[in-house]
Amino acid sequence: MEYEIQPFFLYKGKKKTVLQNINGAVDLNDRTLINLLTSWDSEQKKVISYDELRMVFTESIQELLDFLDDNGIIKEKIKKEYSIKRIIILADDAEIRLNIKQMLLELNAKEIRLYIVEKKEIIDLVLSSNDLLIVSLTKFKPRFADYIKERVIKSNSVLLMGYCYANNYYIDNLYKHDWYLPCHTCNFENLKNQLRINNGSSINYQQLLDIIYKSDEDTTISYPISHLNKNLISIELYKKVASFIGDGQFTFLSPDEYNDIEMIQLKDSNIIKDSSFHWELCDCYEK
Repeated sequence: MEYEIQPFFLYKGKKKTVLQNINGAVDLNDRTLINLLTSWDSEQKKVISYDELRMVFTESIQELLDFLDDNGIIKEKIKKEYSIKRIIILADDAEIRLNIKQMLLELNAKEIRLYIVEKKEIIDLVLSSNDLLIVSLTKFKPRFADYIKERVIKSNSVLLMGYCYANNYYIDNLYKHDWYLPCHTCNFENLKNQLRINNGSSINYQQLLDIIYKSDEDTTISYPISHLNKNLISIELYKKVASFIGDGQFTFLSPDEYNDIEMIQLKDSNIIKDSSFHWELCDCYEK
């Protein structure tokens, strides 16, 4: 059995060590446990097996598992089963839409059907758990993205969401409701919180958008995107789908890669990768 290690922060004071995560803060007194968590933190470890834990805590393994689970430090790894029968592309930019379509047609997965839909058609589209929905929004409207996420949750489809925001293009992690990974809301709210950080006295980008959205929730954010960046966006979306689909039966993604998110900087076409994490006010991680 394997467990996924959830994001946490260790504070080591002179008299005590405190672990903090989305569940809150807990004092740590056991030196062996502190050393174990310190090694996870320094190695950026994402997955731990039962056998590895038992080697460290031979006699008190169940007590350890209960403590780690109760405090949200680990959770049992969910086997990410899938059987994709249909890939649906919803892209508001014609060039990106065509690029992704042409790339996916070359995938060696003949049993998977490929569909193109427009924004206005998504309301009547019936989704199923065998669908993979690729969404690319260069004209980004948060409420529409939330609507897509809710549709995917109800159908338990797989979602790959990409969108323009703050002069960058962001690609969420692959999401399926019963995987209990961070959803689009988690990624977007965490992004907004980062953008709100402002060391100066002037109003920043996110604070300005907060004002705009307060007066009009349907405001659409868009940016000019170069031909180069459109190709780059298409390639990154395709790579994620191709790795997930694998050979049609088994994914080529490692466990850690399911959590990968990306930022494509539209100014210089640089790509920055990171790991997604749950937003503390979202309940998508609850079973």
